[in-house]
Amino acid sequence: MSGWNNISITNIVFSFLSVTIIPISVFVPVGLWIPLVFSAIVLFCFENKKTIYLNINSNIEILLLLFLAYAGLSLIWTINLPHAKEFFFHLLVLYLSFKILIVHSSKITNLNKIKTLLFYSFNLSSIIAICDMHFYLGAKSMLTYLFELVFTQKDIWSFSFTELNNYRLQVKDGMFSGVYNRGLSFSLVFGFILCNIFYNKKLHLSIILLNFSTLILVGESFSVQIILYLSLFIIFLLKFFKGLFVPVFTIVISLYFILSPLLLNITNESKWSNDYYITSIEIRKLKDTKTTDLLMANYKDIRNVAKKSYLIFKSKILHRTMIWSYTSDKIKENIFFGKGLFSSRKLGETDTIELVDKTRDNEIILYPSIPLHPHNSVLQIWLELGIIGVFLYLSLHLFIWFFLCKKLKLNNIKDIITALPFFSVLIINQISFGAFQTWWLAATAYFVIFINIFLKTKSN
Repeated sequence: MSGWNNISITNIVFSFLSVTIIPISVFVPVGLWIPLVFSAIVLFCFENKKTIYLNINSNIEILLLLFLAYAGLSLIWTINLPHAKEFFFHLLVLYLSFKILIVHSSKITNLNKIKTLLFYSFNLSSIIAICDMHFYLGAKSMLTYLFELVFTQKDIWSFSFTELNNYRLQVKDGMFSGVYNRGLSFSLVFGFILCNIFYNKKLHLSIILLNFSTLILVGESFSVQIILYLSLFIIFLLKFFKGLFVPVFTIVISLYFILSPLLLNITNESKWSNDYYITSIEIRKLKDTKTTDLLMANYKDIRNVAKKSYLIFKSKILHRTMIWSYTSDKIKENIFFGKGLFSSRKLGETDTIELVDKTRDNEIILYPSIPLHPHNSVLQIWLELGIIGVFLYLSLHLFIWFFLCKKLKLNNIKDIITALPFFSVLIINQISFGAFQTWWLAATAYFVIFINIFLKTKSN
């Protein structure tokens, strides 16, 4: 292919990504890897000089490759070899796809078109999601039904409009966090990227901020709201205390990565049961409180909605702290090399933790000790890859942080917003998603790709 055709294909591919990834993230986030891999295959096929993909251009990439290599090496001793082999293949495919897109991102010539497509894609997706949640349309739940029908390989003729409508009616106030949690997390991070892109276009920025903030509020995800508030606090700290913040953050993140098995081993099954009971009683007192009460809010409504959101978040965190404590205990068994890639999933299948539910006459409820993953990426790396994996994981984060410090003026608001996705993803990884979840790794790849595109533009 000629150079012109390569550039043309690159422009088309990135336009395609700009249109598709945001609605997919909001409504079908588990499919986020599909545009990434598909786009990489297209670009690879149309590239004549395929040796360009062999170039290693930074220390960050070297560390990423070392981390992948060590994760692959852990297949030798993992306690969950069948899953580990499958998902390690996924990791390699995602890395290669990410590498191809990063290489081709420097060839983009239609940046203004990409900006426009991202703007409309983000805002239209946000408006649809907001309407779905506010008016109980059930669009997301119906999509869930249709995808379950396809991906569980059920008989397609078992499709039923009645069952489809039942899925729609299942989602009520208080459930949007669970339904939209992944999409809200993606929208939070990508919203920061768009704020940076349109920082100097006040009308566009205002529209993005309006939809962005409304989506986070209506979405009922207290964890995402907390991350948003922390991000705003980070803007304040970097703006006025950059000289102090940079070294302090470097020390804090290093200590956290190293000491997290000690810091997060904070509860046991008995304490969890007691705390859960007290929190459940408080939530029941506010059962009639709804997020929509804020539309005609007075002080009492605002206080009750805030209190209920906090209590729901607390009930989830109580379960997380139990998972983290169990994980921390298991880390001690293989502290140097870990139990191998995807071992946390195996432990969740074989071990349980016990909750005595005092709201149901002391009914004993058994939960998986680790539901798929520990919901904390640092603990997951400790458990699966040991201290060697944690060292590589920490080094990767520190090199990215040093790169941002070097590349950006971290006392400038626009540049601080550019760095916010780094902080947001770091925080999200400590309370929500697994370190090796395919859809979230694909999402993180998109964050890096689009930040890289517009950072390069700024440099040029």
